[in-house]
Amino acid sequence: MTAQKEPNYFSLCHGNMRFDPSTIGPAYHRDFVHDWNAYMDLFREAGEEQARGESSPVYLYDPFAADSIREQLPACRFVVLLRNPVDRAFSNYVLNLRARLEPERNFRKALNLEEQRIAQNWWWGFHYFKAGLYSEQLERYFTRFPREQFLILLYDQWRDDARATFQKVLSFIGVDEHFSPRLGKRFKESKVQNENLIKDVLDRDSLIKRLFKKTFSQRTRTKVKQYIAGKNSYKPVLDPESRLYLQERYQPEIGKLEDLLGQDLSHWLKRGEAVTK
Repeated sequence: MTAQKEPNYFSLCHGNMRFDPSTIGPAYHRDFVHDWNAYMDLFREAGEEQARGESSPVYLYDPFAADSIREQLPACRFVVLLRNPVDRAFSNYVLNLRARLEPERNFRKALNLEEQRIAQNWWWGFHYFKAGLYSEQLERYFTRFPREQFLILLYDQWRDDARATFQKVLSFIGVDEHFSPRLGKRFKESKVQNENLIKDVLDRDSLIKRLFKKTFSQRTRTKVKQYIAGKNSYKPVLDPESRLYLQERYQPEIGKLEDLLGQDLSHWLKRGEAVTK
């Protein structure tokens, strides 16, 4: 796999961004790859390895990416990991909050703004509901590539048995399925910072920041920022009402996906407790 995450080449290779880059900020799109030679350079260190790959989730959602991939890599294989669309939508929202990209602090309000944002060409990462309409996205690929080029997995499978799921991937892409990676590391639940003037002042270029930098060592500055962040952060929780709202909206879509994949996905519609990201 490429060291660079989400190069997004096949959504960009024809010179059409399709999304307004100003909606995600320079830190997120400065590493996007637009050129074929630059894209190939991402795999340079792989040498003659059996399989090479990258991960750009936008390819599934972008209506033009499938054609771009078929044009340049018609024989490639796809590993698609599908998460409960309700959880995916909320997780995406929390990610944007944490990165200070999402201006709306209320999830339901952000959902209500989605159509307006799409019309204004906001980056797909703000299309919280629509990005979870997996059946139409997969059908777009299934009409362009043979089904045997796809391995469709559920996030639930990865969560419950990461090692067995990983071995399925290795077998599918034709490499040594007995390879045993270290899978013990778990990422911490995402915390989001409350709006905090002191933290903002220390992050932005300002007289206070310059004095702070001049007066204290790097170690002390880091500790102060971590202390402020720790005291002014919280774990976002998807409340039961919002979960039910999204489950009802997604119910027809989940039915279509069950028919398409021949899998029972009813557990995605179970009424559950509020969850964190």
